[in-house]
Amino acid sequence: MVLIGCDFHPSWQQVSWLDMETGETGEQKLVHAGGEAVRPSSSMSNWLHRC
Repeated sequence: MVLIGCDFHPSWQQVSWLDMETGETGEQKLVHAGGEAVRPSSSMSNWLHRC
């Protein structure tokens, strides 16, 4: 099971995750500019594609 949490703010979001099987964790801050979120880092993208 993978747990994902998001803390939303008007100008940014904090996303954290935990893979209960492997113990892998991560977090990423997404900053909004002009209403759009900046692309997440490649490490977060790679991890999310595995889910």
